[in-house]
Amino acid sequence: MKSADYIYGDGSSSFVDALLDECLAHPAVHHPYLRRLADGHYPVHHLAVRDYARQYGVYSASFTQALRNVRDRIRSEQERQIIDQNLLEEEGDSEAINLAELPHRELFRRFSEQVGANDTDNANLDICLTVRIWTRLFLEKCATDPVEVGIGAIGLGTELVVPCIYPMLLQAVDRVDVANPQEARMFFALHLGADDDHGRAFVRIAKDHATTHESREALRFGALSSLNLRQSFYDVMDARASEMKIVPN
Repeated sequence: MKSADYIYGDGSSSFVDALLDECLAHPAVHHPYLRRLADGHYPVHHLAVRDYARQYGVYSASFTQALRNVRDRIRSEQERQIIDQNLLEEEGDSEAINLAELPHRELFRRFSEQVGANDTDNANLDICLTVRIWTRLFLEKCATDPVEVGIGAIGLGTELVVPCIYPMLLQAVDRVDVANPQEARMFFALHLGADDDHGRAFVRIAKDHATTHESREALRFGALSSLNLRQSFYDVMDARASEMKIVPN
């Protein structure tokens, strides 16, 4: 049964379990773009990865704000503490010597730099419409009422599925010849274990919130609409990567 079939039923666990299955089976999680990028099947692989860094960086830069939007709307102190821990990991320590302890935004910047998405390149790369809309709508979901929309969007539609997506991106990064492979891959490697924990925490939060038909509907809307936006992003990225060519000097 689909999660929609449980919206008006009894008990939150059956609804959330069905929604989790839908999220993990969503086309965004198994998009051909991810597999092609991982396997190096695009005409110019390093340009495809560079374009991913540039485009996804727009969305990624807004993630801590999205977390704060949800955190500020949750009434439970215990649930706020869970999200605060997530925020602490995201914000890291800008003075850290250990690469893994740096702010995640800095880790993404270093990945981008390693794969050639530096400031000079960025001046010649357009930010696609889809990622701009995705970023704006994702932030809106995380700031809307009821709060379950944001819990679904950032928890079930994002944190839950990232451990399924980032291994393919790691494979893609490992195919690029970079000066510092550790800096290039740390952002993705670090999120695999951490986001698995974050996903499980959000599942617990979702089950605590899925007590009425309205809260279930909001969780489902937030999760699936967030994944639909990610799918649209991958559609566009696939088209961009397929058309890339090396321009002669």
